[in-house]
Amino acid sequence: MSFIQSLFRQHFHVIKNTGYLSIIEVIRLIMPLVALPYIISVVGTYYYGLIAFAQVVIYYFTIFICFGLDTSVVKEVAMHRNDKNLLSEIISSVILIRCILALISMIVFVLLIVSIPFMKTNAVLFIFSFLMCFSEILFPVWFFQGIEKMKYIALIRFSSVLVYVVGIFLVIKSKDDYLYIPLLQAFGMVFSGGIAFYIMMFVEKNKFIIPNKAVIKKYFLESVPFFIARISGEFNVSMAKMMSGIFLGMNDVAIVEIAQKISSFAQVPIGMLNQALYPNIAKTKDRKFVNKLLPIMIGIILFICLFVLIFAPFLICFFSDSNMMEAVPILRILTIYIFFAGIVAFTGSPVLVAFGFSKPSNNAVIYSTLVLVISYVILYFVNNFNIYSFIIVLVLSEVYMAMYRMYYCYKYDIFSYKRFYCF
Repeated sequence: MSFIQSLFRQHFHVIKNTGYLSIIEVIRLIMPLVALPYIISVVGTYYYGLIAFAQVVIYYFTIFICFGLDTSVVKEVAMHRNDKNLLSEIISSVILIRCILALISMIVFVLLIVSIPFMKTNAVLFIFSFLMCFSEILFPVWFFQGIEKMKYIALIRFSSVLVYVVGIFLVIKSKDDYLYIPLLQAFGMVFSGGIAFYIMMFVEKNKFIIPNKAVIKKYFLESVPFFIARISGEFNVSMAKMMSGIFLGMNDVAIVEIAQKISSFAQVPIGMLNQALYPNIAKTKDRKFVNKLLPIMIGIILFICLFVLIFAPFLICFFSDSNMMEAVPILRILTIYIFFAGIVAFTGSPVLVAFGFSKPSNNAVIYSTLVLVISYVILYFVNNFNIYSFIIVLVLSEVYMAMYRMYYCYKYDIFSYKRFYCF
């Protein structure tokens, strides 16, 4: 108890940011889930699965546009937030890099639409979904995280979701309206991105400059490992939906999507805490503080997992409908994933990256992807392709990633048994 009290006193601003952000983020995530039963009842499971499949494909473009910059430049912003000239240089470099990557993405996207029959048949759906990519240019999450003003992120994201949810209930009235779902989502995201960009440039009084090519190259190259790790991580998470769509059907995609949405919602408290902690730990590199946080984080994660495990039927029924109860066992399996994903998240940016060990953090994701791919190859040869096997493979890859990062946390003496018991 004394440690918790001391922790609260010493890191009040971190705890305040975390609490504020978590409340808004929970609201932001729960609102689309509230709209989910309505969406499924109006457009049906097939079209919902089709939308989910299209968004999985498009999400890879958003990752490419982000290019790991959301992680790599946070530390730079945190260290130089009082130097307006250097801060403007960082901001301008990120914007230019993302604009170039967005242009490349558009060219590749058009080529895919033209050459892949399934995408060509559903071209309008994919185009509307692709519009979400433009929010990645505008929304500077990395900036607000670096200056430790997470309230901006929370409030603006909330506005985005509010626009989306209100639009769903006003516009979506029949199956034929399913195309408007990704369009409304894209509109909300671009709208909020514009607001965030305005705050960064005019409220926070930064300016756009033409940075030196060497500076742009520097930030680009520094983000490469984070990009590889990010796309590998997304590959791991999305493959269950991708494989379901390719080998099973859109109804199975919908089942996996619903279970994963609830799973993602359950991970919000850990994610928000990590966002708030990262800039602070990156500056202080306080090993004792991080070591004491570990059991607290594990306790929070375990509580969340038990809650989801027990109330899985209620959660599925509440956020979809009684026809989607096939997702219950999937969600229960995912509680194992939630636990290890929490460990993965905490030992990533807030710990290994913050202490300067980004390589093992990124390698963990890459190697877990190899575990995933090998597992899928084995499933193919034993002819065991179903949603249960897809989810189990996802869990196994996450377990591997968590163990890998924990090993290096102890190897580099970030975590230690000695500090754990020294209060």
